[in-house]
Amino acid sequence: VIKDEPTDFGGGYKPQNADRKFRGDVTVRNALDWSLNIPAVKVMQQYGLEKTIAAAQKMGLSSIDAKNNYGLSLALGAAEVTPLQMTNAYAAFANQGKQYAPSTIRTINSKYNEKVFEVKHESKQVISPQGAFLISNILSDNAARAAVFGNTLTVYDAKTRAVKTVAVKTGTTNDSRDAWTMGYTPQMAIGVWVGNNDNSVMANGGSIMAGPIFTKAMGAILAGVDTKFPEVGGVVQRNVCTSNHGLADNAVKGSTYTEWFLATALPKATCSAQSPSPTPTSTPSSTPNPNQKLTVSLSANPATSAPQGATVTFTATLSDTATSGTVRFTDGNQLIGISPVVNGSASMVTAVLSPGQHTITATFTPNDTGEQAEDSLKYQITSSDSSGGGNNGRGGNNR
Repeated sequence: VIKDEPTDFGGGYKPQNADRKFRGDVTVRNALDWSLNIPAVKVMQQYGLEKTIAAAQKMGLSSIDAKNNYGLSLALGAAEVTPLQMTNAYAAFANQGKQYAPSTIRTINSKYNEKVFEVKHESKQVISPQGAFLISNILSDNAARAAVFGNTLTVYDAKTRAVKTVAVKTGTTNDSRDAWTMGYTPQMAIGVWVGNNDNSVMANGGSIMAGPIFTKAMGAILAGVDTKFPEVGGVVQRNVCTSNHGLADNAVKGSTYTEWFLATALPKATCSAQSPSPTPTSTPSSTPNPNQKLTVSLSANPATSAPQGATVTFTATLSDTATSGTVRFTDGNQLIGISPVVNGSASMVTAVLSPGQHTITATFTPNDTGEQAEDSLKYQITSSDSSGGGNNGRGGNNR
């Protein structure tokens, strides 16, 4: 469990999460699935920069050089790597920790169909099978990811439309200049990078720009294929209390959850989970009006205008806070963001709106069969001669 909170890591380095929200105590599973930046930097700070670079190089990310002064921002993408290197690193997770050297040619035959060359598939163990399984289990957890990403990264089988088990991770650099979606199954790893040749800013990041390419490719290529990750020895699943995240002596709905651990690294804390006593059914004081229409109210911060390059947060607030679903934010006809509803609201952050007046629309789609609802506002972006910067144009893990 890691605390997601505003943190000054020294030298004025105070990174933000993509949605500018902090969630307090979060599990490693949620921190990864929700792409939270603060926990990522805290883990690197605790593990050590030198050991992190050594681990990255062991997994084939040779462009990450210890001679460079990355600082803790390395945890959020301060170093550049190629899509091939990154995809092959994820392939090691897919392969229970084993990694093969990438090759573009399998065999070469002569004009007489005699084999004159065949690539040698030699592997090395770059991470333990147990570590690879735990990461794969977390990154393929559609339910945990949905709290932040909704179903935008869910892969559907192109033949059956069934939800497939696929590990996936997104990344976005500052100003959305680079958008990544990386993922894999036991059969295949795919890496998608989206960006402009001139390195200019884009309207969105990894899940919106690169995500659809990844999900459609995975669903089509692996249609009809069982993509579940096989279990390995040395890992165990245990009941955990939500109160203190210690090992529970019982499984109680609403009070405990299940989690995978290394068999040699179980939580030291314990807890006793008690089943709640039955309570008399009370008569509600008022009956909900089934004809009452759900409404959405869209607001902005800053409220009505901002200079070019400034960060603007758009928030859609629902009239019924118990309703679940997803909100799509559009600028005219262009999609600029998708966010799940949490506690009755959904937000998206952008800093790439062009100068001029914009019509921003928030459209809510419920998870059930209810009707959509939307609201719009006019927003003005004023011209600015100043240019942004920071962190070498890097901010990976942002959505």
